[in-house]
Amino acid sequence: MIDERLIRGLHIDAADLADAGFESRIHEVFQTSTVAALVAGAFDGDLSFAELARHGDLGLGTLNGLDGEFELVHARSVPRQQPPYRTLAEAAADQHEFDFHGVTGTIVGFRFPDYAEGIELPAFHLHFADAARERGGHVLACRPRNVHVEIDHASHLHMELPPGVNLPDPAAVVDRAALRRIENGDS
Repeated sequence: MIDERLIRGLHIDAADLADAGFESRIHEVFQTSTVAALVAGAFDGDLSFAELARHGDLGLGTLNGLDGEFELVHARSVPRQQPPYRTLAEAAADQHEFDFHGVTGTIVGFRFPDYAEGIELPAFHLHFADAARERGGHVLACRPRNVHVEIDHASHLHMELPPGVNLPDPAAVVDRAALRRIENGDS
């Protein structure tokens, strides 16, 4: 079931974007930073919520310093980090895992292809928010009773990199097993 409050809360009309001088691109994913930078401990960004809202009406992620990560949703959240930042694996070792029982809410996520490795984690990446928008986290597992699924195939990726973050070297060896452990909560 789609939570209409979420849709209304995140919806930005294309006309409003055009009036604000921003071009609305249908089926474009807007991303700031990379999973490789996150793994290395680059937890600061340089975009405000207002700037992010100019690029779309739905998203997932984390805030600076990692602050803020249906019958059952097993989720996790990593405590807010302070500079100097540790690596993602080190920060995730302190994660809190918890279960939401008998909860109604929204799961939103992305699935990136294998060739996006280093820019993103190739696989599904899901986050949950309850219907009241008071609890949520990174989804590790779920057991839904009643679901409504919508899929939007994006045809473009727009990426902006915070200061000090570069695109990963395509020749660099990525430790996929370590990334999977972090993503799945097995840090």
